[in-house]
Amino acid sequence: MKNETTSAKIPLLKADLPPFDTICERFRQVYESGWFSNFGKYVTQFEEEASAYLGTHAVTVSSGTQGLVFGLQALGLKPGQKVVLPSFSFMATAQAVIYAGGTPVFIDIESDLTLSPSKLEDLLSMHEDVGAVMPVHIFGLPCRVDEIAEVVKRFSHKRGEAPIPILYDAAHAFGSVYKGMRVGNFGNAEVFSLSTTKVLTTIEGGLISTSNAQVAEKIKKMRNYGMAPYSYNASSAGLNGKMSEF
Repeated sequence: MKNETTSAKIPLLKADLPPFDTICERFRQVYESGWFSNFGKYVTQFEEEASAYLGTHAVTVSSGTQGLVFGLQALGLKPGQKVVLPSFSFMATAQAVIYAGGTPVFIDIESDLTLSPSKLEDLLSMHEDVGAVMPVHIFGLPCRVDEIAEVVKRFSHKRGEAPIPILYDAAHAFGSVYKGMRVGNFGNAEVFSLSTTKVLTTIEGGLISTSNAQVAEKIKKMRNYGMAPYSYNASSAGLNGKMSEF
């Protein structure tokens, strides 16, 4: 007899979505209402539930990459300032720095593939004009957030400067926990991707989590052409970075 073996095929890039018949009525409601964007019922509800889950201010955007751009700018990154990020990450991490007006500066990683706190200290001592540190929770594994925070605090104190902002690229890390605390609560802000390959998906989209209400309000305007919701008075620079109601 012929000896045959079978193997299961695991669809690594297939979105884990509910059966269509369980959500089609909600799609119909959105379609018939004509309210496809601009902070409708479902986007607003999603933000409220994400905020309650994380225990932070949660702001939806059109993509995780756009969330990184908005996050860097909302935290005060100035044109040409350097942003420290790990050498191992998806290209969008560095591209977001460039679009935000910064200059990427790469740093080594540890054996767990996340940013090396010891290398961070070395690099900060070599570069004066660092506007932000942007570690990555690679594949959802949280960075060594305590050590990173301590290095940044010690370095900033030594120079007599305000602490350098820390913005985490948390693209894969929705639901991850570090020492009993959900990812989304670390640094000055954290940015999740909600694209089809992520743990939580809205097909395309991103979510910015921050404990700073002022940063959240800045980003809410930035994602809407610099306007507050339901207002045509642009008080700051912005883009169309809204999440679809669908």
